[in-house]
Amino acid sequence: TGLMVFAQVSATVIAAVVCLFVAYWLWQGRKEYRMIKHANTILRRLQSDGNDNADGSDDNEDDYDSALFQKWETFMVTKPTPAFAWFSFIVKNIIIAMIPLSYFCYSRNLVGAMTYLV
Repeated sequence: TGLMVFAQVSATVIAAVVCLFVAYWLWQGRKEYRMIKHANTILRRLQSDGNDNADGSDDNEDDYDSALFQKWETFMVTKPTPAFAWFSFIVKNIIIAMIPLSYFCYSRNLVGAMTYLV
């Protein structure tokens, strides 16, 4: 959002972007919470089954099958060359750090420049 303020985007657009980010983070958090809650119920059920079988009761594993799965996606991992990594690092630093800092210095807003550096 700092770049949006620097580009003088209207407050309505900035608020909409922030709301979208917050909604996405809440959605991801809800998914993770449900996954952990489901995993905990499966683990508790498996532990209680293990305690029941320890007292000598019949071990009937065909009644239901409980398992905890983790989905993995396969993808190609590419390794950038050192030249590309340096180029990317320099370009990102120029765009993200140096252009706004130079704008603050050019407009003689030293307080803003120092605040931006912090």
